[in-house]
Amino acid sequence: MAAMLAVSVFLVNTPARASLPMVGEDFHLRFGVGVVGGGGTVDGEHESISFSGPGVLDGVQIGGRIADRFFLFFEADSLILFAKSKFEGVGQDTRDVTAYGFLAGVGLGYMIESKDIYLSAAFGPSLGRVEIDDDCPRFNKKDAGLGFAMMAGREWSVAGGWNAGVAGQLLYLASGLEAGGFQSHTLALGLLMTASFSI
Repeated sequence: MAAMLAVSVFLVNTPARASLPMVGEDFHLRFGVGVVGGGGTVDGEHESISFSGPGVLDGVQIGGRIADRFFLFFEADSLILFAKSKFEGVGQDTRDVTAYGFLAGVGLGYMIESKDIYLSAAFGPSLGRVEIDDDCPRFNKKDAGLGFAMMAGREWSVAGGWNAGVAGQLLYLASGLEAGGFQSHTLALGLLMTASFSI
């Protein structure tokens, strides 16, 4: 939450520039990469695993304007967490965990003119995989669940239709049940550097 709050204060207090990215444009492409803090659970019939730690998030949006200041886009995000686990039901053991996640969805964004800020949200199918160190089982989550991404950011014009900026993103990923009876949920909050192109 601290990262999202810091981004919000920065966005509101920085003077707006004259030209706005994506406003009045028919096409936009945005890339983002940054650091996150996150955690999640893997739940089964006989055991439950919780994990938390830092990680890396990247994503892309591609779409275009559908109305004044509104844009529709396809979004894809990938997440890696380097976490520690806590087991419930099999003793008080702690292990290294690597959690992977992916979201592919459709989103809607809005550009705020007065402060040159954009808000966006996307929803769609998600996949996840949780790998525990070699002394423990690996839970490979391959069945799709549902996830969402929410972003608030600000960008400044660079040159030739390119913009650069900063954003805060909240990402939730879930994976469906598979033969082993496990289900995973992951939540991450991060600070991203972004770049976009509009024509």
